[in-house]
Amino acid sequence: LDPRRTALDEGIAALAADLGDHAGALERFDRATHGHTDPTAQARTALAAARAAHALGLVMETRAFLDRARSTSDAPWVVIEAMAVEAAVRLWTEHRANDGLAIGTEAAAAARVAVATIDVSADDRNRLIDAFLGALGAAFDGALQTEDLTTLDQIADEMLQVAPEAGTEAYLRALHYGGVAMRHLGRP
Repeated sequence: LDPRRTALDEGIAALAADLGDHAGALERFDRATHGHTDPTAQARTALAAARAAHALGLVMETRAFLDRARSTSDAPWVVIEAMAVEAAVRLWTEHRANDGLAIGTEAAAAARVAVATIDVSADDRNRLIDAFLGALGAAFDGALQTEDLTTLDQIADEMLQVAPEAGTEAYLRALHYGGVAMRHLGRP
């Protein structure tokens, strides 16, 4: 239960996830989730473990980590990010595009309201913006899979508006989404 070990596990897990070692990330995020005493940190690492489990195609484990995150914190960014991961499961693992689009769209709507109305700390605002972009990404994928090109274009535009607050990497990712939308709309 040494906090330094928990921080090290979380850091190694994040690096493993960035490098595509989702099994290693899942193991370390799971351990970090149990090592944290702060509910916000537990929720953060449980959501990261859910993303790693999803990348491995482990639906039951993904949902178990989502449940753990929701049970430890009801912060808006936790709820929104959990919805975005659930949308990704529906879209990419269960191949239920309409359900995934609906959940992604609902998560983006909740994020839109939260960003506009909730006064939070800088850290929570950053997490909320990241969750908002994740929700928009899930809605984008749903629109792409259902071939809803109008929604696809709208989501790409909104991502470009929101992403600068999350930093350069998020903005570059939003530009990529915009390029994908333009390509599907026949506007290279």
